[in-house]
Amino acid sequence: MGYFSKLSTVKTYSKSAYFQPGNYIVEIQKVKLNEGGYKGDSFVIEAKVKAVTSDHPEVPKVGTICAHVWAVSGAKREMGMANWMEFMSAVTGCSPDEKSDDDWQELSEAIIDEDQLNGTDMLLQVFMTKTKAGNDFTVHKWQGFPSKEDYEEFGISE
Repeated sequence: MGYFSKLSTVKTYSKSAYFQPGNYIVEIQKVKLNEGGYKGDSFVIEAKVKAVTSDHPEVPKVGTICAHVWAVSGAKREMGMANWMEFMSAVTGCSPDEKSDDDWQELSEAIIDEDQLNGTDMLLQVFMTKTKAGNDFTVHKWQGFPSKEDYEEFGISE
């Protein structure tokens, strides 16, 4: 038996594409909370690119599944939960103070546990900024659901 005896049962991970700077209409595939990864807990939003406007040379093509991943453990917990709240505000159209903590918890669990956003189109703006240390950082700004005008602007007939 030995070290390699159970290889047929090992879960493998494919390398995801990541969003590059640009404006997107995406179709949500999965929203999940990965608990206990090698860097701690993280939120992951996987989405298929339906349309994109960007001059970035590595922008993902239409049909590509991309991931937005961010940590919510240790020193990154406060910032990570703020990012989650920004995403939830885009999904619901509500500011954080418009719902109770219990409501937000119930909505968050439904989105993750019941996969309630699967197949939902959303607008996403991605841009680069600098950290305090001067490093590049990719910002993902979820902007809610596309309007008829958004679809037309991106050349999509819905």
